[in-house]
Amino acid sequence: MMSPISSPKNIRLQKASDITDEVILSTMDDKIMKKAKKEPAVKKLTMEINKDIEKMKNFDKRVT
Repeated sequence: MMSPISSPKNIRLQKASDITDEVILSTMDDKIMKKAKKEPAVKKLTMEINKDIEKMKNFDKRVT
């Protein structure tokens, strides 16, 4: 069992710049992640990322 001090949800941030991507993701549970993935903007972003990954796979072969 984790102590309350080491739990990511009990982090006390002093200023807005302390809120990193890691802090945000560490406080999100599965239920929130499922809701976020249903958002149209997230779906579009995921599609764009996947499209870019596919483009990069054979980049070396296309360039040389």
